[in-house]
Amino acid sequence: MGRWKTMTPAQRAKHHIRCQRYRRKHPDRLRAARKEYERKNAKKLQAYRRRYYLCHRAYLRDLQRLRRDGITPEQTKAAMNQQKGCCALCYRPLGKETPCSDHDHVTGKFRGMIHRKCNSGLGQFNDDPKLLKLAVQYLEKHNVRSR
Repeated sequence: MGRWKTMTPAQRAKHHIRCQRYRRKHPDRLRAARKEYERKNAKKLQAYRRRYYLCHRAYLRDLQRLRRDGITPEQTKAAMNQQKGCCALCYRPLGKETPCSDHDHVTGKFRGMIHRKCNSGLGQFNDDPKLLKLAVQYLEKHNVRSR
């Protein structure tokens, strides 16, 4: 049984305050100790992080979309249902690949779920309709057929 479990609530509170003071007073010592631990246990920590990522991949992806784009998992599921599992840009099935959440970079408004390649293509043209029209004209001029 650890020392923490044998403490009364008042003792725990005092201990907590002492730890907070120590952390504020000695951040360099704590940082150095953490770096040393990470150096000694690099492979173990890497394996742990990898296992954690593999077990929580969907949750982490949803959390990233929420933080970065403000898109909730419910919005993602609704868009996927509305799009019937197809890309909002090219209308081909999304398949097993993880779709990207497309949004307007000026307004931040969510537009839909698209393939990674479709997302990269839009990004290369800076989401500019004029540039995309010029690209279409270029392809038509050189007789490039759609697949």
